[in-house]
Amino acid sequence: MSYNVEIYPQFKREASRLSRRYPSLKQELSDLFDELAPHRNVSIATPKITLS
Repeated sequence: MSYNVEIYPQFKREASRLSRRYPSLKQELSDLFDELAPHRNVSIATPKITLS
């Protein structure tokens, strides 16, 4: 099974807002993408998560 994880701009904005209220959100999202990484198609680049 392979799939592509896409992060939409609206999701990034909402995650950024929520990360101010929930400081652990950034780490939890990072952990989620790390967990999903082994099942992704090898040719797909790893998404970069940057929340300010």
